[in-house]
Amino acid sequence: LGFEPAALMNYLVLLGWHPKDGKEIMTEKEMIAAFEISDVNSAGAKFDLVKAQTFNREYLSRLPGEELVGFLPENTFNYTDDGLAKIAKGAMDRAHFTKDIAGVVDYFFKDIDAPIDAMKKVEEFPKFLELVINKLEASDWDPELLFNSIMTLVTDLGIHRGSALNNLRLCITGGASGPKIHEMMDMMGRDEFLRRLKKAKNIFGIQTQS
Repeated sequence: LGFEPAALMNYLVLLGWHPKDGKEIMTEKEMIAAFEISDVNSAGAKFDLVKAQTFNREYLSRLPGEELVGFLPENTFNYTDDGLAKIAKGAMDRAHFTKDIAGVVDYFFKDIDAPIDAMKKVEEFPKFLELVINKLEASDWDPELLFNSIMTLVTDLGIHRGSALNNLRLCITGGASGPKIHEMMDMMGRDEFLRRLKKAKNIFGIQTQS
């Protein structure tokens, strides 16, 4: 099924025993140090597959992103090593096993066509998108500060916040899920993030002319 051996052992140890401090995710050395035979209970233990999967995800989420990079798809867009580590780490919000990682973050490694038909309040978006691109091109690459600037644009234009951000996400990922926008800016880097927005702008231009 894809369970990590250490995570599975850790879960099995807790079927009938718990350390006094209540800690669950432990290394083998920590389990050995904490174990007391007197703390083992006699109640029948039940292996809960769903809980075990969640436990495996929690175990993997505590690993450094660098240790998970090998499970990502091919680095199509030349992300930096730091960016790849952050993408892999972010995948653990939804992946329960290492085999899930590539599928969870596949949009980082595909050429996305912005699904304009899925956008809300689409009439407000072209001008906003153009201003966002101009802002990103003219500024130093600081994802958090730039996202704050994007939010200022939303306020200044008087457009619907949720729709604007959702539409921006669709331009980047092609879907509604994924990390926060400023996190994706950090993961992708300037060149790829801007490339996707400019591609969306071009698609939008074709759509509005037809």
